[in-house]
Amino acid sequence: MSESNISDGGAPPGSGVAQPDHAEQKTEVIHPTAPQPAVPAVPLGSHAPPHAPALGHFDILETIGRGGFGVVVKAFDRNLRRVVAIKMMPAELAATSPARRRFVREARAAAAVRHENVVCIHAVEEHPVPHLVMEYVSGGSLQRHLDGSGPLDPREVLRIGAQIARGLAAAHDTGLVHRDIKPANVLLEPGAAPRVKLTDFGIAQAADDASQTQSGTVVGTPMYMAPEQAKGARVDHRADLFSLGSVLYTMVSGRPPFRATNSLAVLKRVANDTPRPVQEIVPETPRWLCDIVAKLHARDPDDRFQSAAEVANLMETYLAVLEGSGVPEVPPRRNRWRKRWPGVALVGTGLALGALAAGSVWPAPTAATSAAVGAGHALVTPEPLPPKFTNALGIEFVLVPAGAARLGGGDGFAGAELATIDRDFYLGTYEVTQEEWDKVMGPGRNPSRFTRTGAAKDAVAAVPDEALKRFPVEGVTWPEAQEFVRRLNQRVTEPGWVYRLPRSAEWEYACRGGPNRPVAELGQDFYLAAPARELGAHQANVQATGLRRPCPVGSYPPNRLGLHDMHGNAFELCDDLVLTAGGWQCAIRGGFWRDAPEACRARTRPNAWAEARYEGAGFRLARVPAPECTRVYDPDLAPDQQVDVFSTELRRLNPDLLAPIVPTITGGRVTGLAIDDAKPLRDLSPVRLLPHLESVRIWDSSVTDLSPLKGLPLRELVLNNDLVLSDLGPLRGMRLEKLEVWGFQGTDLSPLEGMPLRVLTCGGMGTKLDIAPLRGLPLRSVCLSSTEVEDLSPLNGAELDTLVIKNTRVRDLTPIRGSQLARVSVDGSPVTDLTVLRGMPLVAIELDVRSDQDLEFLRSFPMLASINTKPAAEFWRDREKK
Repeated sequence: MSESNISDGGAPPGSGVAQPDHAEQKTEVIHPTAPQPAVPAVPLGSHAPPHAPALGHFDILETIGRGGFGVVVKAFDRNLRRVVAIKMMPAELAATSPARRRFVREARAAAAVRHENVVCIHAVEEHPVPHLVMEYVSGGSLQRHLDGSGPLDPREVLRIGAQIARGLAAAHDTGLVHRDIKPANVLLEPGAAPRVKLTDFGIAQAADDASQTQSGTVVGTPMYMAPEQAKGARVDHRADLFSLGSVLYTMVSGRPPFRATNSLAVLKRVANDTPRPVQEIVPETPRWLCDIVAKLHARDPDDRFQSAAEVANLMETYLAVLEGSGVPEVPPRRNRWRKRWPGVALVGTGLALGALAAGSVWPAPTAATSAAVGAGHALVTPEPLPPKFTNALGIEFVLVPAGAARLGGGDGFAGAELATIDRDFYLGTYEVTQEEWDKVMGPGRNPSRFTRTGAAKDAVAAVPDEALKRFPVEGVTWPEAQEFVRRLNQRVTEPGWVYRLPRSAEWEYACRGGPNRPVAELGQDFYLAAPARELGAHQANVQATGLRRPCPVGSYPPNRLGLHDMHGNAFELCDDLVLTAGGWQCAIRGGFWRDAPEACRARTRPNAWAEARYEGAGFRLARVPAPECTRVYDPDLAPDQQVDVFSTELRRLNPDLLAPIVPTITGGRVTGLAIDDAKPLRDLSPVRLLPHLESVRIWDSSVTDLSPLKGLPLRELVLNNDLVLSDLGPLRGMRLEKLEVWGFQGTDLSPLEGMPLRVLTCGGMGTKLDIAPLRGLPLRSVCLSSTEVEDLSPLNGAELDTLVIKNTRVRDLTPIRGSQLARVSVDGSPVTDLTVLRGMPLVAIELDVRSDQDLEFLRSFPMLASINTKPAAEFWRDREKK
């Protein structure tokens, strides 16, 4: 039997046919048990007999689906000599005028949609039963395709998804809301790259009608419907966009976002839950694709994309990139580096510029600085940055806008590699000068040959001092450049920004003029005022000038971004390293004054020994958003290597940190780390190098910003004796089971709401903690000592076994009545009535013994093993001595 125009489970996508009673059942309260229509009896899937039954001038060939909303048959149109699909209304429903009118009205509304990605409706008839005649699609459904292939690759997801969105846009433009977008209602024409056809407008409604659907009516397929549909609330076209997000989710992960054992349970999940992040199911899913799905899945329709056309444009843009025919305005976010110099990003051969469309040269940004998902679709819209910037030392920078560009092109051919930048950043307008070097590194450390006292002093004897200061520093080793960066970051503190060397991909991206260059320009070799295949002596300090030495930076015209000397003068060290058989090599770009133009092309990518000193080796600076760990997670590194990279990066950003770093490695992954005596530790951002961390335990640190922890699968976080931490906001939404922040300076515990928190230690600074957010948490152990807490009522109902409230203002223990405490500490607090504790299985207690009555109270607990930190026997001996 052909599967065309058929939904999964035998229901026809063109029909709105009800499914059997399982979680993917289509639910409509209006007609939940509609009977079948009377049609000529043709076995499901059979071929027509020689004398096939007919419906007017249509010969019915086979029944291809049936359900509560009707039946769909494959038929032959004798008049037009073509095969069609016919959806017929059940005769029992057709007997009622309102249902008949509704069927005809909605069928005619669907027939008004004329688009290549929508199944075409040829005719709508009312006799002998209401039916519509539509295009027959012989390829099968997306659901059947997924059943056979499993998850799809990003290209296919984009290709199919963009066409679904185009079909929806056409429907929405005619005022129609589909309300049942799902893989079974997406038909695929035959072929290697099949055209997509949307079908089953059986429960579609005109937008003005859809918004007025009777309250409490649930229409659609639970697994794919929007929250407002699941609640029976009013819907508009944005409900279809949520469903589109669910279809994309299913294509990427191989399973629907909302699953349960029955339809009602699914509806509850759709109405109340957020789907599991798709990257947790398929980790290699590009971040940008996850962002599209997440925005479509926004619970509030106002937070979704606002039109299907927007979504289609965005996906088509990304598809063009993946297929090599264009560049998106805003790129994906992910990149994988293969090796690391300790504390330094390393890239394997062929990956130095980023794999094609595989990701970004940036790590995932924080919420405060995240770039748009796509052109015009910012999740968080940052304030526009000034096009130029000069820091406190007078070093000038030019803004490099976020975007994507194809790299590696030349000799008239565009390159196939894609560099993507998620956030605007700054790149030095000029190469670092000798004057700037001296400001940062101090006198007597300039490695340049072309100075008043250098090895090439005769070559610059006639150069004025002011001009010589503007010569690029040269002869710099890669470690010396990194030391310059480290000192600069210590000396120039700019909240939200850090300095580093540019990565090789960033350098070429900026050299070629930034994002969205026309394809015709991408095959050029040199990029100044206009891209060109040749480089003249009047355009750059190269061999052709005959100068044979550096010249003051900015002596030649800039490129389109305003960057000078990207070709020639000094060649420029980049942040990337690569491990070769002979040792570590660093990336260098741009060529220098002795090079022929061919060596200065944008695509030329030589390497140099990282620790060697070369004539002409200089660098320029990148200024990038912070907090930013300047390295990225490398899944190819062994766990001990990952720890080495993490440790070196952590010490680079916290240069006075000397304490040992103790990792926990489980199943080939770094799942925990512990650092004791970490007073110099302020910047935690390198934890992003260890994406599998479940436990972080640090004592005596000075960390104020917990945002680097966002997104980690942490279950335990210990930051004890951190006396500067005051904001737990970045922990919101995490699944912590244990949190210890002794020394916490803040008062707001609302980020802990909803956590599966079992152990909490928070206090030590005499702050007036608001513990109301602890209500309902599954707490077993709570320490709130040395705080201004007065009321324990938020802990009412918690199954506590440990309560430590030393030196608080708590007077009343009544809220913990019913707990089964084994350990309690109330000394230093004005608690006078301890009778609430009677009957609890106490084994340890700390309290202020004020009277014989208190002693008698203690004797009523025969299981006590510890009293006021002493063994119980010792405590009683000491009392007897008194």
